[in-house]
Amino acid sequence: MEARYELWIGGAPRPPRGGRYFPSTNPATGEQLTAIALGDRDDVAAAVAAAQAAFPAWRDRKPIERGRILLDVAGAIRAQAAALAELEQLETGKPAYH
Repeated sequence: MEARYELWIGGAPRPPRGGRYFPSTNPATGEQLTAIALGDRDDVAAAVAAAQAAFPAWRDRKPIERGRILLDVAGAIRAQAAALAELEQLETGKPAYH
């Protein structure tokens, strides 16, 4: 697990403008797993502006292209399913379900 997770705005990671992070802990052990960026109003405004700037290019793609992109995203999630399940297990403190 990463030592710290940044915000993802405009297609790139970036630290929160306020410099604040909150700890993510395993409730079963109390162990701190990582620190997660805590965005504020300025970060939200930057994310909204980035989304608005990106929207025309997405809107203007053919539906078949948008569908292929979304299928690629779904495939990437499936490819990382085990790692994502482990992260969820750590963050919730629950045992693995098989």
